[in-house]
Amino acid sequence: MSIRTVKVSNVSLSASEQHVEGYFSFSGEIEYVEMRSGDESSKIAYVTFKDSQGADNALLLSDAKIDGQSVVIAAATDYQLPPAASDPQESAGGSRSALQKVFSKRLQRKQEILA
Repeated sequence: MSIRTVKVSNVSLSASEQHVEGYFSFSGEIEYVEMRSGDESSKIAYVTFKDSQGADNALLLSDAKIDGQSVVIAAATDYQLPPAASDPQESAGGSRSALQKVFSKRLQRKQEILA
């Protein structure tokens, strides 16, 4: 079974999901980013890629800095995507899926950068 998710430890408390996603966007196409509380001085991020090559590339970036703080990157072998990431519909009303919203948000950020 191939790994598609990496666990990023020691993420700065000031780093946002967008910081983490932007940092790893060069590793491969990102499917989902989840931020969790770590300890009093850092957070943990889980970055799930569309394919295992993205995760393999991300693992090569260990000891890098995100938002000024060194991070540790490891394979997340037991990570489960939350239901919101894989649920095709956010509600019974047929609104856009969480994944579509993530892609829309990424596209918007890229357009802002290019503008």
